[in-house]
Amino acid sequence: MTLASYAARGENTFSAFVEPLAVGDSLSDMPLFLTGQLHVPAPLEETYIAAWQGYPLPIRKLVEGS
Repeated sequence: MTLASYAARGENTFSAFVEPLAVGDSLSDMPLFLTGQLHVPAPLEETYIAAWQGYPLPIRKLVEGS
C-alpha cells in the first residue's frame, strides 16, 4: 500500500511525495497541494479515526467482524 501526494510544478512537470505502508500502520500526514509550491498538511490518521467513529455502531461491527 502507498500514500502519494502530487504537486504540479509546470507543464508536464510534477513532484510526487510517496510513503509506503503496511497493513496495520498508522497513516502518515501528507501534504495537500493548493498550488505547485503551497501546501497544507493533511492529518490522514486523525481524520480517518474521527470519520470512522461517526459511523453507526452496527455498521462498524459488521465491517470489523465483531
